[in-house]
Amino acid sequence: MSWESDTPIECMLMKEACDSVYSKQSLDCITGFTYVKGHEYILKVEKIILSNPQADASSIRYRLLKIVDDKVRK
Repeated sequence: MSWESDTPIECMLMKEACDSVYSKQSLDCITGFTYVKGHEYILKVEKIILSNPQADASSIRYRLLKIVDDKVRK
């Protein structure tokens, strides 16, 4: 999957509480969380930084701790 592709792909927009800019993340980037289309979430996650990730993998993993808010977008 390429973020630079002209083909539209579904993704999540994600930011940490201290950030002002959202980043694009795959829909399955948070272990224990299943995104439902049309919902807007506030999540509490554990951010795990891997010291030795696979060559083609991210060094950051997320694990769901709690769904703080779940709103259906209209």
